[in-house]
Amino acid sequence: MGKRSEHHAFMPGKYVFPGGRVERSDYSAAMASDLDPVVAAKLKAGRAGCATHRQARAFALAAIRETFEETGYLVGEKAEAAADAARPSNPAWRAFTDTGALPSLSPMRLIARAITPPGRTRRFDARFFAVFEDSIVGRQESLDKELLEPRWLTFEEAYETGLANITRRVLTDLAARLDEDPDLQPGAGVPFHFMHYGRRQSEFL
Repeated sequence: MGKRSEHHAFMPGKYVFPGGRVERSDYSAAMASDLDPVVAAKLKAGRAGCATHRQARAFALAAIRETFEETGYLVGEKAEAAADAARPSNPAWRAFTDTGALPSLSPMRLIARAITPPGRTRRFDARFFAVFEDSIVGRQESLDKELLEPRWLTFEEAYETGLANITRRVLTDLAARLDEDPDLQPGAGVPFHFMHYGRRQSEFL
């Protein structure tokens, strides 16, 4: 996690996960492995879920790219195909493949979806992913400084920082899931948090 600058219009000073919006290049980025079919199905499920497998894949690739940009961590595999892949036009994907790695989607697990309540400065329909440490194949200097001092936190350390309510909820849900499902099997229920007629609602994907 990392701390957002106090100058940001959205969640200033809050500790957050790496993340951001899907970019056009995320739809065509080369990869070492595709999404687990069950995870892809969960990305398509629920209200206004992903319409296509290509869109579901782009969400996961965006998460890997944003993690690389903001922390320097490479979620993927070292692959000879990285050298043969067409050189990406997106600077982040170009820097990623220049390390000799390609993003790997098969280890990724969808752990939550949340839509920002109405009336906020900015609203997002966010998907949260998790991977285990062995899915990280290296680290480079981060490409941007959006997150101040990104670092690993235990659950307890994270709870003591300035977390947004939804971030705290996602972490609490993840901790409970790990207690019951330490391997994060792809078929487990995924909490989806949103507002409906002014009331907070949650359902499982």
